Amino acid sequence: MNYFLTYGPLAAIFPTKDAIPVLAQMPWYPRPEWVAVFAVVALGGFMLLAREHRRRMRCENERLEGVIRERTRELKEAHDATFRFLAHLSHEIRTPMNGVIGIAQELELTCEDLRRREHASTIRRSGEFLLEIVDDVLAMGRIEAGGIELEQVPLNVAEVLEDCILLLRDTARAKALDLRLDISPTVPADLKGDPTRLRQILINLISNAVKFTKKGFVEVAVEAEAGADGEAKLRFIVRDTGLGIPAGARKRIFEPFRQADASTTRLYGGSGLGLAIAKQLVDLHGGSIDVDSVEGEGTTFIVSITFDRSSERESTMQKRDKGKSVEGNGAGRGEHSAPEQRDARILIAEDNPVNQRVCSIFLRRGGFESEIARDGRETLEKVASGRFDLVLMDMRMPGMDGIEATKAIRAGEAGHLFRSIPIIGVSAATDREGCERFSAAGINARLGKPLSMDDLLSAVQETLAAAADADGKAGH
Repeated sequence: MNYFLTYGPLAAIFPTKDAIPVLAQMPWYPRPEWVAVFAVVALGGFMLLAREHRRRMRCENERLEGVIRERTRELKEAHDATFRFLAHLSHEIRTPMNGVIGIAQELELTCEDLRRREHASTIRRSGEFLLEIVDDVLAMGRIEAGGIELEQVPLNVAEVLEDCILLLRDTARAKALDLRLDISPTVPADLKGDPTRLRQILINLISNAVKFTKKGFVEVAVEAEAGADGEAKLRFIVRDTGLGIPAGARKRIFEPFRQADASTTRLYGGSGLGLAIAKQLVDLHGGSIDVDSVEGEGTTFIVSITFDRSSERESTMQKRDKGKSVEGNGAGRGEHSAPEQRDARILIAEDNPVNQRVCSIFLRRGGFESEIARDGRETLEKVASGRFDLVLMDMRMPGMDGIEATKAIRAGEAGHLFRSIPIIGVSAATDREGCERFSAAGINARLGKPLSMDDLLSAVQETLAAAADADGKAGH
């Protein structure tokens, strides 16, 4: 005990060699076998506690994984429901708008009374403006719902820019604006990307520049920057001499439904979604968009996007296809003989009475005879009669829809001789999946609703000409 009191409790736990005999005589000092038993029991208890802790952690991890799976499933279902709703809403809005804009266009062309013709023009322009707003809202909804995936197809940047300039040339000309295009020779031709989304970005920026510029010019330029191997970084520059943007408003112009100030909407109209959509699409590309502006002098938008380089074969196909305005998939070649365009008879497969009338009016103005089929089954029967040279096929019809009817025609259900009859698909759908399914069914070209008379007649003429050319080559 004196030893314990002298050297303290640690000396009893960790004794020196000389102290062990002394400690061993004390009644409270544990025997070695007791220490061993205690150590084994303690170690076993520790192992049991560790095992129980691991079991509880495993159960908690499994529970959390189950919660994550359930939440992921719920989010996917919500996303799919939102995407289906937007696709359905787009179809339901575009279908009646096709009637409003189409009939107004016909009245504008045929009405002899100047005042009534101006009224028809106002209806048409208002319908087109409403459609732009609807398109912007639906596009924003699809982006936020994650319903847009970027394609990776051969991309001709020069062609995309030329399309944008062509689309806005008349608007700029009406305001006496100089609309310029500058394509640097350093921009490569062998790129892959999504031409539709790139065009959407550029049109939003260029149309904004034209809208807010009263005099001067709008310049669109593209140049290449150094990129990694297999990639090309492009800078798209849209410069104008318009109103300019106040320094405090430059960040909020990329927010949905926001413009530089409230008076802008009253003066120039618009939904305030164009720049927000452009920003979202640029982000989707992994790029950046910057703005530099001097109030009262003009604004410059700079978009930087990196594209992959395409293979030599894809580049060759891109150059070969350059200049085609009607996209073909090879169908329409073979047994069916294309007639002279002025003698062509068109079958309109459409269930909506207003759209039937619009298509009939447009085709009649182009010098074509037409007849109506109200569903897919009736379309097959009339194609089998051999009286038609081209089918204008609506995608959504009761019973057998346009996709099923197109597949049936290509499979020979309307007769082997008419498997290759040219088919132009017409759809109010804007979702890529629906459009791809329609294209895969075997259509020769696709038009979106609402239809423009010029677009419809051009598509019919080009599709018939392509079929005639294919038949001529097959004859040789």
